[in-house]
Amino acid sequence: MKVKKLAVGLMALLVAFSATACGGSSSSSGAKVPIKIVNYGGGIGSVWLDEAIARFEEQVKDKTYGEMKGADIDYVATMTMDLDSISTSANHIYFTQGTSNIRTMIQNGYLMDISDVVTETGADGKTVLSKIDDSYEVMLKGPQDKYYALPHYEFYSGLSYDIELFEEMGYYFAAPTETDVMTFNSAKGFGSAKFVASADAVKSCGPNGISGDYDDGLPSSVQELLILCERMKGEIDAPILYTGGNEAYSNMLASSLWTALGGYEEMRAYHDYSGTVTVVDGYEESNLFNSSVPAPKTKSVELTEATGYYVTQQAARYYTLAFLEIAFKEGYIERGSTTYDNVTAQQDFIANGVGANDTVGMLIEGNYWINEADDYELFDKYYAAIKNAKDYRKIGWLPLPAQWSGSVTEGNGSTPTMVDVSASYAFVNNRFSGNQAVVDVCKDFLKFLYTDSELSRFTGVTGVAKAALNYSLDSADQAKLDEFESSVWAMKKTGNVVYATASNATFQGSYNTLRLSGNSPLLRPIFDRQYETSLAAIRVGKTAKEIFEKTALDATDWSEYYKG
Repeated sequence: MKVKKLAVGLMALLVAFSATACGGSSSSSGAKVPIKIVNYGGGIGSVWLDEAIARFEEQVKDKTYGEMKGADIDYVATMTMDLDSISTSANHIYFTQGTSNIRTMIQNGYLMDISDVVTETGADGKTVLSKIDDSYEVMLKGPQDKYYALPHYEFYSGLSYDIELFEEMGYYFAAPTETDVMTFNSAKGFGSAKFVASADAVKSCGPNGISGDYDDGLPSSVQELLILCERMKGEIDAPILYTGGNEAYSNMLASSLWTALGGYEEMRAYHDYSGTVTVVDGYEESNLFNSSVPAPKTKSVELTEATGYYVTQQAARYYTLAFLEIAFKEGYIERGSTTYDNVTAQQDFIANGVGANDTVGMLIEGNYWINEADDYELFDKYYAAIKNAKDYRKIGWLPLPAQWSGSVTEGNGSTPTMVDVSASYAFVNNRFSGNQAVVDVCKDFLKFLYTDSELSRFTGVTGVAKAALNYSLDSADQAKLDEFESSVWAMKKTGNVVYATASNATFQGSYNTLRLSGNSPLLRPIFDRQYETSLAAIRVGKTAKEIFEKTALDATDWSEYYKG
């Protein structure tokens, strides 16, 4: 990563800009306008920003901003952003992640009004507004319906899988009519399944019910996922791995499986308190499969904001907890020690089964982790030490099942649903609203970044989608995506993404508590203490039923949140 450094002569100029931020003008004729950016350094890295800055500076090199010409943009990449001190900061533009207080910053007047950036027609003949998902707009607005922020990027959490291992071991489910199969009969009560017995065998249609695409042969139900895990447990070291250094990673799987099982309509209802949800309404005398988890009775409920507590009683959440309990008890989910960090887990997954490394089937991670691995040169180190540099490490993104049991057949699948948990934004520091040259450069840069061509380039470099924006990849950028990134992009374009946004007063009033994320209180139960994750509570003997009932809200609980 190349972080540009300001020339010594421009440092004094930057100080002058800070001093005149409330309305003064510079007299340094002919100099470039210096702009400082803060970029969140994790997840997608900064290569995309380096390249975008170079293109933008070239584009505006002859453009006049007051008495200045062109722009000189510097940035710092950091994992810690002090957004509380933005009103006294010398930084102009921010690209953030995990910004849970965006509405508060808008209300406090910290962010510049960029309504013209959002609503005016750009160089691509479109407005940025025309590209933004309707459900996301409320998070970008302030008083008088003006816009103060833009969605930056989105990421989802879930499971990555080792394609090479799946191919070598035949871990793909076979199509119903395929005869070249290996039949596996569960000893745990999960049923039986047929796996492909050779590379030529036809795979099942996968969870989306469409043959010939990115999810062929992958588990189409939680039942199939459990069968796969059982088979893996008998043949390799571990079916599912996650970092022990950050227990919260297990909630990354919980939130994504809950979303997949709930589907788009229910998970929008989770935030909007409008629509129909399927909730737990007691328990059967029988258990799920051969486990100790009681099967739920369910019913459909039509939501209002006043009865929004029903979203916490969703059957999809109960089934998610049931999977975690069963998978843990059967030893399907493994973690490293408390010093085993996410980068080490990534490195071990890349070098899966080579040398002293354990062989594992899947890794709990975000869809952005390939960028982190590249930043740490994990693939380069692997190729140098293990494989020929021309070889290609094949890793895929596993679409999570949308149903509890059975097998999806051709034409009867479900559109994949993912939840964006990034809370990632781009905005301009309002402290500089009085300096027209700075204002104009900052707005020009944002306009530039949100054109279709730059959005495409962003994804081509990062493999990650810009959040809540509708755009396509050109052929050159599509070609830059590896197999993993291509599968994520295919799910993004053919599926649905749930954004943790809503306009109702109840959700807005308790945004950090009620939004679906890995830190949701619904996934962090309180018993003798608050457990960081549901799996952490299961690890000490709590059951899915106990966790579900402990965290679900009722009408009395809801009175603390309801603002209708």
